[in-house]
Order: sequence, then structure tokens, then C-alpha cells
Amino acid sequence: MKKALQLIIVIGIIIAIIIFVTSKLSKSNLDYNIEDVSIYEYVKYMKDGNYGIIDRDGNIVVEAKYKDIQIPNPSKDLFICYEKNNEKSIVLNSKNETLFEKYDNIKPIKLKNIASTLCYEKNTLIYEKDGKCGLINFSGKELTKNIYSSIENLQSTEGKFVVCKDDKYGVINANGTELVKPNFDKVETDGYYSEKNKYVNSGFIVSDTTDDGYRYGYINYKGKKLLDTKYNEILRIPDQDEVYLIASENGQFGLYKDNKEIIKQEYQSISYTDNGAIIIQKNAQYGIADKDGKIKVEPKYSQIEENGVYLYAQNVKENDVYDSDGNKLDITFSKSAYQTSNDNYRITTFINNYETYYGIENSEGTQLVESSYKYIEYAFGEYFIAENKDQKYGIINANGKIEINFDYDLIQKIKDKNIIQLSNTNDKNVKFYSKELKNILQIQSPKIENKENYVEISDENQEKYFDVDGNEIEENSDIVQNELKTELPEKINNYKKIQYSLEDVYYM
Repeated sequence: MKKALQLIIVIGIIIAIIIFVTSKLSKSNLDYNIEDVSIYEYVKYMKDGNYGIIDRDGNIVVEAKYKDIQIPNPSKDLFICYEKNNEKSIVLNSKNETLFEKYDNIKPIKLKNIASTLCYEKNTLIYEKDGKCGLINFSGKELTKNIYSSIENLQSTEGKFVVCKDDKYGVINANGTELVKPNFDKVETDGYYSEKNKYVNSGFIVSDTTDDGYRYGYINYKGKKLLDTKYNEILRIPDQDEVYLIASENGQFGLYKDNKEIIKQEYQSISYTDNGAIIIQKNAQYGIADKDGKIKVEPKYSQIEENGVYLYAQNVKENDVYDSDGNKLDITFSKSAYQTSNDNYRITTFINNYETYYGIENSEGTQLVESSYKYIEYAFGEYFIAENKDQKYGIINANGKIEINFDYDLIQKIKDKNIIQLSNTNDKNVKFYSKELKNILQIQSPKIENKENYVEISDENQEKYFDVDGNEIEENSDIVQNELKTELPEKINNYKKIQYSLEDVYYM
């Protein structure tokens, strides 16, 4: 009895280890890296109508003797060269060694709808062998066998590919992991994107062709089927890490969380709003639900529209305003509120005699600044750009205190920076203020170069550099120099940049 118990324990431990290892392997196959190019080490150059490669110091790496060259990742020494138009490629590295000779042809993977010099997959390549194609990485490791008739970027994601096999389509990722078996007539991404994981957690809307047209189903990013291919339409709510799907069949809409129906498929339409509410329609009347499937407002309105953070509902007898949770508010149709990039503040508008007036409220809906300005725009911190009744601009704080007087014809925030510029129509002098509202520069007719991590402001006599908060930095600072490495300079030694198109840049 004791030995039997020990055997059961050992078997249980082995099963647990297998499950743990399998889950780890599965997760690693689903995770893949989207590489950021931090430096352009290699660029194309042209001589006598042919292309070669130079490095960032202007040294010739590959002689100009090719009709075309593609650089999938300009930070890596891998160049796809063509001796003749539409011919098979030759792959070289910076030592002029020929790579991947065992394959019939190597092709980069073009990112769809991307107009940039970084328009290719940066880690993976297509190889062709015996009339079929597969996937390899830049080291030449085979990620898939050559079993596909085609491999293309899955628009508009990076690191996922539509594959075709026997005239059916599926999806693989940059590890070569099969996410969707090639069993479908069409595969599309659901479009989900997050700043943290980019397109890694996006799923797939798959479809089959029937006598009545396409029928759609859904497969999540792990390859698990959530909905069968029987729906006329499927749409993922895009602002949720969890998968919420609006699906219709024979004109009836429902809402699903993963594969669980949380709003019955009995509505004429279901739509989602930017503020998180779900608008439902039944018998030509509209109501409000939440994403847990709870009906917050029964369908009784002839229309419900989202305007800013509030929902405006109307019928013959009622004009009501609701928040995103379906709570009725004691405000009029004349008022609206719009979220700013600071969750603590909203900009409000109030319409009076066909004129729109602007104010500020907090996240709880308490009015901080009455709607009395001609215009208000959030700047940064607790500061707002405002226009008064005399059509002059100034800066106020969230409580309405004037921080910069209304003496200017125009005040603008530099995009993605905590810097504002102030100017007047009849004066060439432009002032710049920092995040602390300190005057950091006054300059005539400035040229402004807004980079990712700094701003360059110059005229004919001077060049000034500021970080994102308006602190002055030197041209030789790490912030400036590191970002310059990620750009294609106008000149490399004696070579001048030629911008043939957004995608095709070379030097000569």
C-alpha cells in the first residue's frame, strides 16, 4: 500500500513537470521579438547606375555592381542583391561572403501599408526550395519546412505571416509556430494592438466561402478557436486585452467574451463606444449595456450618440445624458466633456446661442473652470492653452489662474513635448516656454526640428537643443547623438543622400 502511494506521488510529480515544461515551451513559441532598429549601420549607394553598400562611416562594403539591393535590417550585415531585374537573389554579408547558398532563392518579407526605409521584417526571411517556400531567420536557421506556396506579411502586423498551402490559408509567427492551420479561404487580423505587446496578442478572423458568401469565425492569438465559421460579421472590441467579440448571424447581433455569449444574439445592432459602453438596438430602439453583458438602459430611445465622455439619448418625450456606466446624469444636451491625455482633467464645452464655450472639469465631473473661453486645449501638467473673447491666447492652470497673460495671437504645444511656442502675427519673434513655464528661448522666424527625444530650434545664426521638458542640452549630448544614429544623415563623407521614395533611399 505504501509503495503504491509512493508510485502515485511520483507519477503525479512527473505529470506536473510535463505540464509545466509544455506550458513553458508553448509560451516561448508564442512570444516573439519585434526588433527596433537603433542605428543605420549600412545603406545603399549608387555608382554608374548600379547599387552597392557603404557603412555609416562611408566605407564601401559591397561594390556597386547590382541592379538592386534590399536591406531588411540596416543594423545587420545582410544584403539581398539582384544582378538582374526580377532575377533570383544573392545574399551577402559585410565580408562579401555569400550566404544561404543551399536555397534556390531568398526574399525579404515586405510589411504591408508601411511607407518607410524600415519596410521589411527585421528578423525573418523567406527561402525557396523545390518550388515551395519556408521561413528562416537571419542566422539561416530554418523556422519552417518549405511546405508553403506563399508567405506574406499579415496586414498590418509585424511578426505574423499569412501562409498558403493547397490553396488554403493559415497563419504562422516569427518563430515559425503555426497559429492558424491553413484550412481557410481567408485570414485577417482582428486589428488589436497594445503599447506593451504591440500586435503579439492580436487574434484572427477566419472565413470560409459558402453559397451565400463568406462565413466568419474567430481564433485567438494562441491558436484556440473561439467562434465557428458561421457568422456574417465579426468585430473585436479593440481596447481590451481580453477578447470581446461582436458577432452577427442572419441579421441578429450578440456579444461574446472569448467563446461565451454574454449578450444574447437577439439585437438588430451592437456597437461599442470609445468610453467603453455598448450601445444595443432592438425593435428600432436603442439602449446601453456594459461589457459584462448587463443591460444598463433598456432599448427605449430612438437614438443614442456618443459625444466625448457622455452618451446622449433621445426619443419623442426625453433627452437624457448618461455616463459610460449607464448612469443618468443631471446635465443638459448643451454640455459635452472630452478626455485629455491627463486622466485628472477633462475639457468641457457648452453651446449657447449657437456659440461654443470651453471650460475644465475634473475626472469626477466637478466644474473647475466655467465654460466661458472661446477655446481651451490641454498642454501638460496642470496647464491649458486658452483663447479669450478678444481672440487672444494665454495659459491658465486647472483652477483658472492665468499663468501667461492673454497677449498672443497664437500659442502652440510642440507635439509630444512639454514645450510651448508663443507668437504674434506682426512680430517675427517667437518665444518658447518649458514644462515649468520658464522662458527658455526667444528667436526670430525659427526652424523647428521635432525629434523623438529632443527638439532642435534654429535660425541663420544659432542652433539650440532642448529635451522633452524644455531643458537645454548640448548638440554633443547623449540624447542628441543617440537619436542621430537612428536617422539617415544628409551626407556620409562625400556621398549625398537621395530620397527616391519614402521606402527607397540611397547615396551617391
